[in-house]
Amino acid sequence: MTKRQKYNLGDVFAVELDNGQSCLGYVTRKKPRTHIILRFFFARLYPNLPSTDQVPKLHAADAATIMRCSDMYLVSGRWPVIGHQEGWDNESWNAPKFYSPYELNGTPWLVTYDQTDLSRGVARR
Repeated sequence: MTKRQKYNLGDVFAVELDNGQSCLGYVTRKKPRTHIILRFFFARLYPNLPSTDQVPKLHAADAATIMRCSDMYLVSGRWPVIGHQEGWDNESWNAPKFYSPYELNGTPWLVTYDQTDLSRGVARR
């Protein structure tokens, strides 16, 4: 059995891209048992897997993209946790509204998710 990588809010992880470079991601929301997390990704590319001392102070406004998705690659270790951002502030990293294309009638909805449980949509229009 493969050992599961543990991760926490405020952890910085590396994503190896197809071209061999890496970028950074940041865990900003998670809820046990749902395996859905909110992660912010940053555009700066690193030629190799970055070390902890190469991780800059991250800010939500600098994110290239924000995704609500599974924690599968984090738990498996495919995206290694390389550090933790000290002074992490929950309020500075809110989940935005997301378009959801999975409605039965084909109409996309703008969905607001619960900030503490990303599996629960609380409003849509």
